[in-house]
Amino acid sequence: MSQILWNAQQKKLFGKWFHSDEDIEMPHFFSFVENIYLLKSGKGKEIDVIGAAGPEIWVCQSKWLIGKKVGTDILQQLQGQAGAVMEDMEPLCIRMWLFAHDGLTQSAEAYAREHQILWSTRSEMDLLLTHLGLRQLPNI
Repeated sequence: MSQILWNAQQKKLFGKWFHSDEDIEMPHFFSFVENIYLLKSGKGKEIDVIGAAGPEIWVCQSKWLIGKKVGTDILQQLQGQAGAVMEDMEPLCIRMWLFAHDGLTQSAEAYAREHQILWSTRSEMDLLLTHLGLRQLPNI
């Protein structure tokens, strides 16, 4: 996900790769993108990927669960992480993005839509990686 943020700078990406009705305008420049960022201590506080681009911050979570769809609990955890980022960094805009290998449950899909959480499945991630000239995900 971090490599996608770096490679997608200044690009417009298809919304369908993020389950968004609108295409995604990526920031022009990320000042930092970090993996495994610990903003606060405690269970579920570790952010998989965070990227800052001026007043916009991306908070990203990855769930490589094969044969299981992600539920609303993971989306709520992502929101909690984004809330902690809002408190500490006070960005003007925050984007939440979840990679869920096999997708979301129906209730989680509705929740993501309602709370403007972007999400991508394995197949969408591979399309996105190819589009940006990156290697597709490995088969594990």
